Amino acid sequence: MPDVRSSMIARVEHDASAQELLITFTSGKTYIYYDVPRNVYSELLAADSKGSYFLACIKDCYPYAEFRMPRRSSRRS
Repeated sequence: MPDVRSSMIARVEHDASAQELLITFTSGKTYIYYDVPRNVYSELLAADSKGSYFLACIKDCYPYAEFRMPRRSSRRS
């Protein structure tokens, strides 16, 4: 996972085969963006301002949903 230095974005991951971009914001919320090509991910990583690039080129350009990690069962056997 690449090092992301941003006041807005804490972590990014890209699944090239599914063209899905997972972004965790410094707020702690994570969103998955669909149909994001690899070059957009590369440009995000190369941008001087990750937040500005996100707002201009990703936020309203790709469908997305909030990503929630599945909860582990707390039941004991």
